[in-house]
Amino acid sequence: PSSMKIKVVAPPERKYSVWIGGSILASLSTFQQ
Repeated sequence: PSSMKIKVVAPPERKYSVWIGGSILASLSTFQQ
């Protein structure tokens, strides 16, 4: 799937990891549909 090519190098900052986690959850919910 196209969502798989979203491989972001997570910086040491937690807020970025949280944002990436949120985007992953969003892509997963969209992929399930």
